[in-house]
Amino acid sequence: MSIDLDRAAKWSVAAFAATLCLLALPTLAAAHITITPSQAPAGSFAGLAVRVPTESSSASTTKVALQMPPGVLSASYEPVSGWSTVVKKNRLTKPIETDDGPIDEQITEVVWTATGPGIAPGQFVSFGLSVLLPKMAGQTLPFKAVQTYSNGDVVRWIGPAGASEPAPTLTLTASEMAGASMHGGGHKAGSASTDEHSDSSGSGEDVAFIALVVAVFALIASIWTLVLVRRGRN
Repeated sequence: MSIDLDRAAKWSVAAFAATLCLLALPTLAAAHITITPSQAPAGSFAGLAVRVPTESSSASTTKVALQMPPGVLSASYEPVSGWSTVVKKNRLTKPIETDDGPIDEQITEVVWTATGPGIAPGQFVSFGLSVLLPKMAGQTLPFKAVQTYSNGDVVRWIGPAGASEPAPTLTLTASEMAGASMHGGGHKAGSASTDEHSDSSGSGEDVAFIALVVAVFALIASIWTLVLVRRGRN
């Protein structure tokens, strides 16, 4: 009898430990480099925030290189205290005609380098960008990023969605006028982005709540099993 109870106690403790790991999943998922909003009208100038958290517990983020997707012709950045910014461009072999005239160069990369201590463990910094998006409604653009730490570690956020190191993405929607005609004029792209963000946050909170409930039950089961083990031994 005591052997079975010992085994049950070990399984209960293991289940409790596994549930604690599940509780940490929403936090780990939120530690990726992300771009907000997640949607913007194709062909528009969009204000983006590149959110960079430091996942390391012992090193600071000292450099972030963000690769611009093909078709992003223009980009300006918001100055961030403690960081220098370099915008890299390539000359186009064939100029692209826009409403403001021809453009003969394309943004290829924006690089932020810390001039101070960088982003410490447990902290994040949002880098602001204003970009001219290509007219490719329905496409999802990957903004591949490379994050460098003070200890020399490099994390490449270049994978597809679902990968351990996914690239930040931005989905191009129809223009606001086209979206209004398609949806009766009552739902703009900005609102859709906000709704998606709210839904995503709500889903994360739901997962955390369910994991917490499971953890509580696992803890109760562990304590009760240990009580039975002690009674069986006595």
